[in-house]
Amino acid sequence: MGAFHNFESNAKLACVGDAAIRGSNNELTITGQCFSLDLAGSDNKIKVTSDFGKIAAVNISDSFQCDLFDGKPPTINDVGSRNRLTLRTQ
Repeated sequence: MGAFHNFESNAKLACVGDAAIRGSNNELTITGQCFSLDLAGSDNKIKVTSDFGKIAAVNISDSFQCDLFDGKPPTINDVGSRNRLTLRTQ
């Protein structure tokens, strides 16, 4: 997937390896095999439906919904504010 830079988008993105998302007011679904997800922006709604190792979030007021396939949560580095993370076991 590489990098996604956009504002006010609704998209489904396939990830292989490392991914970076930049922007605000997006509704994104991330699929595939992400090793890491680097997020920066604000007011994003991000749903992750893939296995991944770590999330770095420097956002404000984002919501993340992550599906856990192996039952183990990813490593999360949240240096933003007012972020919400929901973990769901598959």
